[in-house]
Amino acid sequence: MTILADLLDQILEQDPHASAEYFLVARQYIQTQWQALHGTPMPEEALTLYMADPSCGDLTEEQKALAHRCLGEVRGSFQRTIWNVMLCDQMLKDDIIRNPREFRSLNRRRYAGGGAPETRCEPLCAPGQDNPPAPEVHPEGV
Repeated sequence: MTILADLLDQILEQDPHASAEYFLVARQYIQTQWQALHGTPMPEEALTLYMADPSCGDLTEEQKALAHRCLGEVRGSFQRTIWNVMLCDQMLKDDIIRNPREFRSLNRRRYAGGGAPETRCEPLCAPGQDNPPAPEVHPEGV
């Protein structure tokens, strides 16, 4: 793990609202993924116990593996979100961008192609486009 990932994890763990939101989103995501694969719900109490302490909870090995994978995916999404909020805030302070929409536009290319995990955002960022339009910039440049 990198220093940056450790820092982002600390932010996520120390902010009670972010931590609670992460827990709820992750639990729902795990439930949704399990339901889609098996057509039956994962036992919610056992899942909640497992999420709080992986040595607890009455989950099968398959359920634990799915929960572990999904927790990592959601944690990565939260880490990227925290990073983007911090970066956008700093770019606003440094007058590099005028608003969050401009920040999103600057990052559009990263999310719109290349086969990276972030490409799941492509339909939202650049629907139906292999090469999204160039980012918006200030009239005087970035």
